[in-house]
Amino acid sequence: MLTIHFPDLNIYKYFPEHLDECDEAQYILLSRLAYAQQSGKITFEQFRTLAVYGLLDIKKSEKELDQETSEEVWANIARLSEYIDNLFIISEDKTQYRLNTDYLNNKIEKFSHFKTNYYGPADPLNGICFGQWIDAVELVMEHYNQPSDETYTRLLAIMFLKRNEEYPTKNIEQFLGKRTKHFKYIDKGIQYGFFMFFTSFMNYLNSANVEIAGNEIDLSIIFDSTSTSNSTLASIGIRSTAYSIAQSGEFGDYEKVRQMPLGEIMLRLYEMKKAYLDEKQELENNK
Repeated sequence: MLTIHFPDLNIYKYFPEHLDECDEAQYILLSRLAYAQQSGKITFEQFRTLAVYGLLDIKKSEKELDQETSEEVWANIARLSEYIDNLFIISEDKTQYRLNTDYLNNKIEKFSHFKTNYYGPADPLNGICFGQWIDAVELVMEHYNQPSDETYTRLLAIMFLKRNEEYPTKNIEQFLGKRTKHFKYIDKGIQYGFFMFFTSFMNYLNSANVEIAGNEIDLSIIFDSTSTSNSTLASIGIRSTAYSIAQSGEFGDYEKVRQMPLGEIMLRLYEMKKAYLDEKQELENNK
């Protein structure tokens, strides 16, 4: 976090150097600009300038400035805009800029829409059911193959529920279709911001040591080590895995499996994969 001092006004502003340092309003602002930039509505230079104005809450002067003052203002904006680069992973030749989404703190835990609050997961491992995870991951995988703006709205429909509302086990498509239509005009900063967080969490699970039920486990063994960020979880056949767990009867039928907390299912998948790898290693040792 950078501290910017405006001596003429004797005030200090705090400038995030990573998305994880943003408060909710800053994060939504940057996500809105990131969506506009990646969809071609603004250039990267415009992103930098607009981000400086937004993050520092600078109001554009209503008075016409003389040339010397105007040049000084724009020179200061240009200098500050260089700090925006800290938010990005930049290629060596400086031709490609990608927002650094390596963070795990969901900045958008709730939003209000038509006077109704909708709540998302503060901790996805414990805050969503396995059915939500299946539907969300498949949605994101489809988006990588065939990008669509509706992905962002539909992801909100899957992950954000009303207080005490449960994710449905039947007529899911009807529920999501209606909720997606209802969420269509929600701020793109919220839509795209949560999409960035969710994909970051997907990548985290693909290579993470996490604590579940008091046990630290290496979830990376569940997944194919050759998978890339664009194919995260595809290799395990997430829906067929749910059917396999249901067939074991351990958690009940398929609908019951979908209702289980994501963390419990991940722990079970880890135990199953570890038992398989241990058995495989034992067979190789006995050869």
